[in-house]
Amino acid sequence: MIKYNEKKLSVNSVKRQHKEMVLHALLAGEVTTRTQIAKELSISNATVGTIIDELLAANLVSESKDNTTGIGRRPSIVKIESDNVLTMLIDLCSDSSLSYTVMNIHGKEILSDTLNITSNYNDTFINLLENAKSELNNENLTNLLSGICVCISGIYQANNDSVTSCNILELCNIKVSQIVKNYFDVDVFVDNDINLTTRSYLSTSDSITSNILFMYIGSGIGSSIIINGKLYEGNCGFAGEIGQTLIDKNTTLEQIASTDKLFKTIAKHYDIDGIEEARDLAIVKYNDGDSFVEEQISEIIDALSFSLSNIIWINNPDTIYISGLLNILGEKFINQLREEVYSNISQPLEDSTSIEYVDNNILSKQVGSSHILLHKWIKKVSQQ
Repeated sequence: MIKYNEKKLSVNSVKRQHKEMVLHALLAGEVTTRTQIAKELSISNATVGTIIDELLAANLVSESKDNTTGIGRRPSIVKIESDNVLTMLIDLCSDSSLSYTVMNIHGKEILSDTLNITSNYNDTFINLLENAKSELNNENLTNLLSGICVCISGIYQANNDSVTSCNILELCNIKVSQIVKNYFDVDVFVDNDINLTTRSYLSTSDSITSNILFMYIGSGIGSSIIINGKLYEGNCGFAGEIGQTLIDKNTTLEQIASTDKLFKTIAKHYDIDGIEEARDLAIVKYNDGDSFVEEQISEIIDALSFSLSNIIWINNPDTIYISGLLNILGEKFINQLREEVYSNISQPLEDSTSIEYVDNNILSKQVGSSHILLHKWIKKVSQQ
């Protein structure tokens, strides 16, 4: 007979679990009372009352009478003090500028700043942190900061605080987390930019079983993978690096399908100085059926369809969402990509996997960073 070891929860662990549940319920932002929280979470009124009293004493929540009710005893509404819990996003994804944004729990911007990189990347990073610390101190907000998320365009290795597979070489040579912690005594979370936008999708999506691939096509090509409603990062955090998949023995998808290559080729062919002008011309020429531009984009579609077809055979996602600069090419591009991909897979797979442009309103690095930091904050507060 097999015996199973039953893990018993201690009284303290149960208290921490209940406190975490209450904070999650409050973070949902709905108008609620102690009684409603107890009923929703199936926790006793006394337990909820003790937790709310602790949070009130810590000035993390407020409680006030509901003035919208009519005759009779008015209930007391409990809510998190949105401006008393702040998060910060530091965006290091550009090779021309760095920025930070401080937000409350509802994503409202409290402070922000952007610095252009004029000479040294590391010096600009330090100046940005010094500016952020100074502004928070001036506004008496430093003690309200719950955590910092650093957004990068590569892969972060937490075990040695390093960035790899990044197109910003200077970022690969600095200890990102350690530098931030030199200025702020809070938890620091470093994440890939596409993973962050995916977290924003997950924080607002009702689906908990969907399998989705998000693909971003820009100067680099990256993706993130959702399996059964959860972000899948792989053993070392490299899952989703679709740009590094091989099209042939010596060529990656990113080398063929990046927008940098496309717009530079168009600029050279039509003797145009600026990349933005080349991008605008690409839209016009492509939709007008220009043979040269169509040839360039056809090469991109061939490479994309090769990678996506293999992913569909392996992972069979519900939806593949395409985002990035190539979205400007409109329905003609996405229809040609669908046709090419579907010609490489079987009918059941075609019927079960859709390929769509993503609605950029559901993707936000700010929302994604707030989501992960607030959940980390809840766990930390629950243990106090």
